[in-house]
Amino acid sequence: MKRLTLICLAAAVLLSLIFIAGCGSGGGTGTQTQLTSPTIAAPIYKMVFTTQPGGAIAWEPFKAQPVVTVVDENGNVVTNYDKPISISLYNPSGSVQLYGQMQETPVNGVATFKNLYIDEAGTYRLKAKSSGLDDAISDPFEVAPAK
Repeated sequence: MKRLTLICLAAAVLLSLIFIAGCGSGGGTGTQTQLTSPTIAAPIYKMVFTTQPGGAIAWEPFKAQPVVTVVDENGNVVTNYDKPISISLYNPSGSVQLYGQMQETPVNGVATFKNLYIDEAGTYRLKAKSSGLDDAISDPFEVAPAK
């Protein structure tokens, strides 16, 4: 009985291989069919500044604090994204510094930054960074001199 089972199993495997290779009789073209696994692309997420920084005076919190949102390729908010997002100055020059809460964990895909300020007047941009995503760069904004 074991031998018959092994012969049947071997025949089934052989028939499967013949079917996959497309080598059956029947007047086909003789071409082989190659089976490949379907490729499933990972979702494409990106960060966008949904609120741009602005209304800034040196040493004072921005009047418009930045908000960074994680969206999919169609612009829909990725509500389950919860990896920390950090923010920094983009290409700073000299000794200028950004201060405040510079890392936030998104809530429903949205990271709202608080109490950010810069210590020198000038024109700046911010950069948002999170693991596995391309950086997002804010629009340029002005920081007025301290009063």
